[in-house]
Amino acid sequence: MAVYFDHRVETPENCEDPSQLTWHSALSILAVASRNSSTGGNVNIYLQQGEHVESCHVERPHRPTMLCWHPIKPVLAQGWENGEVLLLLHPSGDQNVLPSTHTAHITLLEWMGHQSESAGSQQFRHGGHPARARNVSPLQPTGGSGAVDADPAQHHPVPHRAAPGSQRRVSRMELNGI
Repeated sequence: MAVYFDHRVETPENCEDPSQLTWHSALSILAVASRNSSTGGNVNIYLQQGEHVESCHVERPHRPTMLCWHPIKPVLAQGWENGEVLLLLHPSGDQNVLPSTHTAHITLLEWMGHQSESAGSQQFRHGGHPARARNVSPLQPTGGSGAVDADPAQHHPVPHRAAPGSQRRVSRMELNGI
């Protein structure tokens, strides 16, 4: 399936079914999540003219479920159906897999400081209605070459994960390195 904007986006051969796409709010870069029946899924980054950034290709045996750009920096938070949250830095392609407390798929990612409700109050929107978060547990970032020194009060992604049995579980993620 082809995706068009002003220019055709040339996808790698293993991208079967684009499921999500999102432009960075401040930079001219596009993230596209694709599902593949044989390999699981992948996420790719493209420049404004549709050029594929080969260093920014992520492939996993699971399907990607959410994409969320950092509001200012070229950092893409990715949620996967196995509960994994991965940060991808553009243009280097450095990846940082964050620790997970469970394996429920990610249903929503938001950066703290850029959402309609305060993450500090642990209130989030589920289906358009405010709800008090339950089972909130702080997660620490993993180290690695992708870590960037920054003020801990800056923006952080908050993953929302759907727990088995149609219940919602929310895990609050503190990323002191972004």
